[in-house]
Amino acid sequence: MEDDSELDLVGTIDNAIPSSIQLFMANRAHAHITEVKAGHLSMISQPDPVTKVILEAAQSVAALRHGKSDNRQALGSNQAVDEQRQPQEPPGTEGARHPA
Repeated sequence: MEDDSELDLVGTIDNAIPSSIQLFMANRAHAHITEVKAGHLSMISQPDPVTKVILEAAQSVAALRHGKSDNRQALGSNQAVDEQRQPQEPPGTEGARHPA
């Protein structure tokens, strides 16, 4: 898969890893983000959205193997959402030094 094909499923009510931190990491990875109202184990509580993301990834790989190079189209990209979100420091870490 190409570099712009990272996928991330963010649980918006995750108490283990807050969604703000998840979104920060996903944006930093330039991932295609899918948000789901779920906690940390979204694959158990919300299996349908998880399955959809996995199937979209599989379709993307199949499209690439058949010579289609537009990964965003194959993934059904949320490019508009990706472009609106700009990577920022995780909440509560403003001014702290982080390794690149």
